[in-house]
Amino acid sequence: MKKPDGKERLLNLGKAYDTLSSLYTRIPYHLFSSYAFPPLHLLIELTYRCNLRCEMCQFLNILKSNELQRNAKSEISADEIKRFVRSFPRTSVVTLTGGEPLLRNDFFKIVESLSRRNKIHIITNATLLTEETAAFLCEHRVRSLLRGGVLALGVSIQGPPEIHDAITGKRGAGESVLKGIRFLNELRQERRTPFPHIHITSVITERNAPHLSRIYELARELGVDYCNFTLFNTSDFASRLDLEASTTPDAASRKRVTIDPELLRGQLSLMTGAAQKSGTALRFSPFGITAEEIVRYYSGGADLSRFHCTAPWRLLGISAYGDVTSCPFVFLGNIRKDNCKNLWNGPKQRQFRKRLKGKGIFPLCEGCCQSVYDH
Repeated sequence: MKKPDGKERLLNLGKAYDTLSSLYTRIPYHLFSSYAFPPLHLLIELTYRCNLRCEMCQFLNILKSNELQRNAKSEISADEIKRFVRSFPRTSVVTLTGGEPLLRNDFFKIVESLSRRNKIHIITNATLLTEETAAFLCEHRVRSLLRGGVLALGVSIQGPPEIHDAITGKRGAGESVLKGIRFLNELRQERRTPFPHIHITSVITERNAPHLSRIYELARELGVDYCNFTLFNTSDFASRLDLEASTTPDAASRKRVTIDPELLRGQLSLMTGAAQKSGTALRFSPFGITAEEIVRYYSGGADLSRFHCTAPWRLLGISAYGDVTSCPFVFLGNIRKDNCKNLWNGPKQRQFRKRLKGKGIFPLCEGCCQSVYDH
């Protein structure tokens, strides 16, 4: 029998992690009414500042307000981030995101501190991924699955360079992204290491729909490990779910994004076929969603009864200003005045879990990448 090569071992490892994390989440989900094990995933928004203006960004309104630079001093500090992470086990994977996290002057300090204990996942637009930054990430990579380090880097690519530039609002952004990924991948090859994993994420929109298969081709040409396509959630993140109310805000009045079903079905088919012959894994979010359900979503809306959410059983996050949440629509408290460990299984979080178990996802959640599609 042929032994699996490095890429196959990496994909098998990813599948094993997905299985274990699913079990870790589902055991308390099914056995307890509202309690959960310690979070498996910590998500930290380092800043909302960004050098791009992506047209589908959930923070676009505040980016346009020009208040972010003035509020930079209110952003969570490196020490606050460290205390938050150390409130939970070293087994928690930490995602650093934004805005654009590389705009933080103390980004290297934060990564160096956290990576001594936890595995780190970074989400970036990669326009600032210089040779120096790529070398730093590779130097602080995971070297053993039992130790901390930079585990993965997620990069946003929204189309071929000219389409990417149009969507992100910056000329030359597409070429900068490709250049940054090549820097990191060359270092991985030189050091013969699969870490940090590199994955590309693309939001399916009207503008890039005709180019989805080309995005996957780019991922394959760049030698990245995964290529993930997510749905465009157009809900206003300023909305809040009222856990006391019998009704909650819906998505009826929000702008619908529609894409020609045959065009979308054809692009999804091309990618699926190409992925069967490639070492670059193809993924879609929400987890488990089918190509036909993606087509349905962009043809009038998803079938909400086919989705559920387990995020509050596995994920806890903090905003750039310290707000604590497991969901963009539910705030639990703030790290500057609350004990985060107590919030995790506190009254509001338990109430939220009960509502989700009883109702499934809310209309606001339609298209959220944290939900799960039930076949």
